[in-house]
Amino acid sequence: MRRLTTILFLLSLSASILFAQTYEPLEMKSGGMLGARNLRFILNWAYLENDIGDTSVFDFGLDFGISPAVELQNRISYLSSGDSDYEWEEWTELLKFKLGKVLNGPAYALGTGLRIPVHKYESLGLIAGLYISSAIKDIDFDFNLGFEPIYLTYADLGGGMKVRPNSLLNINLRLGYKFTPFLKLAGGFELNQLLEGKRKIKENDHETTETISGGSAWNFIFGARVKPIDYPIVVDCSLSLGASKRSPYDWRIKIGVQLQPQSPNAEW
Repeated sequence: MRRLTTILFLLSLSASILFAQTYEPLEMKSGGMLGARNLRFILNWAYLENDIGDTSVFDFGLDFGISPAVELQNRISYLSSGDSDYEWEEWTELLKFKLGKVLNGPAYALGTGLRIPVHKYESLGLIAGLYISSAIKDIDFDFNLGFEPIYLTYADLGGGMKVRPNSLLNINLRLGYKFTPFLKLAGGFELNQLLEGKRKIKENDHETTETISGGSAWNFIFGARVKPIDYPIVVDCSLSLGASKRSPYDWRIKIGVQLQPQSPNAEW
């Protein structure tokens, strides 16, 4: 952790690009802002496999720049696991606040919001995050420190079981290299540290509460981004590999498209 902190500090000292009016990383969030009265449309598709089976997910997003320093992000997923029908899941509402620039370079932002249940086995939860982005010539980085500290409701799993999910500490780091004026290659990792959760089991009108143990989940991510010059769109693809037993998947492929009609040459 000390080594990671040192790397981020050195990148911050050397950075020379202030991120403003940016596209979001495929797997993370940028420290830059969308810009006042600007829109960002997002459509992602992912396919993953784990011990349970395969899952297909469509992610829809609509972001709006309320002001130069405030951005509203809306996300919702349409998901199918195995042979089940597609269902709406994982609706989140997030406000991102600009913290300003430091040393004429890195962009810092804070995020706060809600994870809103749209299915009976989802729980209402709080979201918080710190997002940092910067660049040195053709190399850029994004660093996210996220926290979902409180789940406010129990999700009903049926069969007399209700679960309040584990709180989540999330660390993401992505390094990108602009290989050509329209192609960027990237790599990074995601660490999800699960804290303790709770579950209630009701049998014969008798209810017991149990603790769900925590643990670490590592994922390694490799990706590419294409940006047609002078067009307000980027196309992403990535391959993620689960590197620990608690990873939510063994492997995942993801393809995404982002459109910013008012910002054809935003930082990408």
